[in-house]
Amino acid sequence: MSGYINDVMDINDALHKLTQEIKESTRANMIKGVPHYTELIDSLEEREKQFFEVLDECSKEQKVFIRGYMMDLRDLQELEGEFFYMRGYTDCIILMHRLNLLK
Repeated sequence: MSGYINDVMDINDALHKLTQEIKESTRANMIKGVPHYTELIDSLEEREKQFFEVLDECSKEQKVFIRGYMMDLRDLQELEGEFFYMRGYTDCIILMHRLNLLK
């Protein structure tokens, strides 16, 4: 049984590594191909400093609420991004299968 678990863990580690490499490659391609992407990143980094300055002025309850909302929003965006990526990947495989390109 431990051999099976090790195999599953090896597969999981390989998939995680592949996913990270794909994300890094995609980010690099976006930086090269979408000028607005870099501008948006720069703008968000600058506004992040201002955001935390404003957050410091909030009450404890407001800080907890805002941070919770931001974490939930980030988690939602990450889940959606992963779902849409996997959906596109699945659709590509289905298309290739229907075109008899997979053996």
